[in-house]
Amino acid sequence: MRKYPYIFIKILLVTAALAFSCGHACAQFIHGFDSDIRALRDNVAGNFSTEYDDVLQLSPAALAYALKAFGCESRSGWDRMAVSHGISAAAMISALSACNYGIRHETPGGEPHSFPSGHTSMAFMAATMLHYEYGWRSPWWSLTGYSLASATGLLRILNDSHWASDVIGGAILGICSTHLGYWLGDLIFKDKGLNPEWCRSSWREFRETSPCLEIGFERKFIPGREAAKDSGELPFRGSGVYVCGTVPLNGWLGLRAKGSAGALMFKDGGSSNLYSLRAGASATGRLAGPLLWETEALAGYSSCKKSDGPDFSAAASLNLLCGEYFKLKMQMGWEAFRYPAAGRRWLNSATAGCSASFSF
Repeated sequence: MRKYPYIFIKILLVTAALAFSCGHACAQFIHGFDSDIRALRDNVAGNFSTEYDDVLQLSPAALAYALKAFGCESRSGWDRMAVSHGISAAAMISALSACNYGIRHETPGGEPHSFPSGHTSMAFMAATMLHYEYGWRSPWWSLTGYSLASATGLLRILNDSHWASDVIGGAILGICSTHLGYWLGDLIFKDKGLNPEWCRSSWREFRETSPCLEIGFERKFIPGREAAKDSGELPFRGSGVYVCGTVPLNGWLGLRAKGSAGALMFKDGGSSNLYSLRAGASATGRLAGPLLWETEALAGYSSCKKSDGPDFSAAASLNLLCGEYFKLKMQMGWEAFRYPAAGRRWLNSATAGCSASFSF
């Protein structure tokens, strides 16, 4: 039997325990982040509404079963796949119900049972199923599934049906439920019902020499100048999302491009969207086992309601390899962009964020 990497589930449990122990501070951080992302959504697409997310949540699973039905050999036989998927769905639904009724969190519209997002949990559970069954044939199947799942989560936010934290929680729940389902399925069936071609394949781990696509969230902390913040000249915080692509030049150095969209928040309740496009270099290396270090230095252009101009950033991150094609990242950094206000030409901010990276 092939050994699957479940270390990231342990890391998530430890993170959850730390978050619980720092309950009030964590709740304040999440509330601020959710408010910022909703402000970004309201500024961009205040009247957006669609029902496509109802269909997209099931599309990765539909694709997996369609491929199987039309004769494209998957990792598992029908019986083994059905059991693994049944356990995954049962685990996801049980945890979803417990969280929905145990965590008193309302949707932006005031409806109960907001956390985590059921649509997003279903979508990422289905995407991870597709990844297990067909990712070994081509990473493009995995990328397709996770792209559809990510689109589902994005639409839940754009529809103003969920907060960003609901969507992130749903994604984690869906992925972990599927890994649990396949782990138990492997214990039950052992080597029975496995595709011999899958057993002979070299389903590679994440490699530093592979191009990567990364999607993440970050929070900006703007230090000092309290009087200017109180008067509304300067924002006091911000949050955003970003997409990043990296092309390695060798085993440790690469070229990186990063596009981001976020909201700068003011104490009078106002907000201003900030868009930036940056490019530069990154470096990465192994620390120990599944842990990697990574740094980046980027320069580019940003635009907001107050000003347009140059944007510079630098960051360092700790990365965790999580199996086939994936790594999770915790990042801290600094960003400075042109913002002529309160007697200054530049606005500096410390940044903290997390992301998931997929290699090809």
